[in-house]
Amino acid sequence: MAIVPEPASMTAWRLRACLIVGLCLTSLSTLTFAAVLEIDAKTLGDGKVDFKSGPCYQGPAPAGDQQPMPQAETASYAVLMNPAKTLPGGGYFVYEFYVQPKDGVRQPGGTGCTVRMQGLPSGTFVDQTADVTFHVGNDGHLEDGTIRIPLYNTRSSKPIVDYQVATLSGVSLSGKSPIEIGISNNLPDLPIGLYKDIAVHSEGTDLWQEAPQAELQLPRSGSTLLQPGQRIATGILLTLRPKPWYALGTSMFPLAPEKPHATLTLHLNYDSPGGIPGLLEIPVPIRFQPSFWSLLLTVLIGSVLGAAFAQLVSATPPKWYKAFAVAIIAGLIVEVVGMLLVAAKSEFKLFNINLDPYQLSPALVIGALVGVYGFRKADDLLALFKKKDGA
Repeated sequence: MAIVPEPASMTAWRLRACLIVGLCLTSLSTLTFAAVLEIDAKTLGDGKVDFKSGPCYQGPAPAGDQQPMPQAETASYAVLMNPAKTLPGGGYFVYEFYVQPKDGVRQPGGTGCTVRMQGLPSGTFVDQTADVTFHVGNDGHLEDGTIRIPLYNTRSSKPIVDYQVATLSGVSLSGKSPIEIGISNNLPDLPIGLYKDIAVHSEGTDLWQEAPQAELQLPRSGSTLLQPGQRIATGILLTLRPKPWYALGTSMFPLAPEKPHATLTLHLNYDSPGGIPGLLEIPVPIRFQPSFWSLLLTVLIGSVLGAAFAQLVSATPPKWYKAFAVAIIAGLIVEVVGMLLVAAKSEFKLFNINLDPYQLSPALVIGALVGVYGFRKADDLLALFKKKDGA
């Protein structure tokens, strides 16, 4: 039987069909790649994280240009964790992993699959990085490995961001007064993202010529990340500009130096990338501070008033000009001594009354009390100096 050769067109068609079928088979073999990824529960010092694995969806390897990705290798696979895709849920976190066969590890966009893992935290541990044990493989054969990944919690035993602020911050009665507030990251191995918009709440809005402003002061321009363990002395700069007369009226009381005239509260939003967002409330107690010369003038006025009162009630008043001079000088001396004592972190008490010589009301009280006493004892005080001169 003679063999009839195929026409050239039929031969080309068969070759084309074989090529298409071959490509389809190759594509199907690629699509059939699937891996199983399991992660053991991780026990921490004050908590635990359990993991539930999801299916493996084929796709290209994630781009690692945004932030470094934790990765580990076994004999046959590479496992990567994409921290940018970590999402918080209702009491859990979703971690995204990528599994790639070893022959495609070095190929961007190589064949592999994405596995989303549910992390269920318990306890009060703070967000941290830790080594977790994983098992990866296919067709019932699993290979063991360890990868270091961030672990997040929905609640913790201590705040992850802290602040440092003075017990009392001095604010001038006029002009702008900057207040420096320190912030620190309590996490040893994870950064914390800070939001630039800081809300400032004041007890009295009538105190300010313009709304109080709070701005982040991070070392790197444009950065909003607080690095692991980082502490910045001036992390936030609060600027206040009071209305002089309103501030003066507010500063009349309380007299005690440890009591604030007003308290502002700053609200700073933050999160550890991938973790639960948080709100840090920063109370800033303030005391209005007049100038040195205005304090001396107030003491002088108080001394004159005290001396005048003493003269009115005294049965046998001394010579008024000498008594007034003694009262004024004594008042100024007591005021300066009181300022030095308070500056040295000591208490200043006059007639068993705790006073702050850096405030106008106490300065007036100091002048008045010393004025009364100095006026009544003027002759005795002058007699002491006469005895010394005679000796």
